[in-house]
Amino acid sequence: MNAIVDASVLAHRSASHIVEHPNGAADIDVSSQFSCKYDRDAGALWSTWSPKGIPCFNLELLHDLERGSLLIENYFSTNSETNPLHYIVLHSAIPQVFNVGGFEPISHRDLVHLLIATAGTGTYRFVEWPADKKTIDIGDFYADWRLIADTLGWRPHTTLADGLHETIAFYREHFAHYVPAADGTAVR
Repeated sequence: MNAIVDASVLAHRSASHIVEHPNGAADIDVSSQFSCKYDRDAGALWSTWSPKGIPCFNLELLHDLERGSLLIENYFSTNSETNPLHYIVLHSAIPQVFNVGGFEPISHRDLVHLLIATAGTGTYRFVEWPADKKTIDIGDFYADWRLIADTLGWRPHTTLADGLHETIAFYREHFAHYVPAADGTAVR
């Protein structure tokens, strides 16, 4: 997470804390909306999101995730040999929240190639993942839509390529609403 959060906002939040257990497990309590349990044997961090209100991101949860990200990064980067982290598992504590993905997994490299081809412009440069961040690299992720299909009968109908094409067309048409003009003003 790379959100920029004003330190004054974070200062007024309740204190986050980590409780380490003799077996190497740990409980990471960030807030009433975000907590984690570390299983050292599996090298897995089980993260639970419990957003208040409708089951989606709210500003308070985003602040909690930023604080949690910093806390988790610091904990695992300083304890990487004794507490390996191989997986970060995310789940919602809100019932009937679905993880919706596409038809097939796609690698970052293939996604970049598809995006550039769809946009008709762009360049990229891959860089090596920083060695000091290896312990928090979540690796691969693929959003699976089978639960929502089994529960509601919903299936994706838009391919990734078509979705990217529609998204690029939308932002090109409405660019001025999202990017300030050279003089610093923007259409609102």
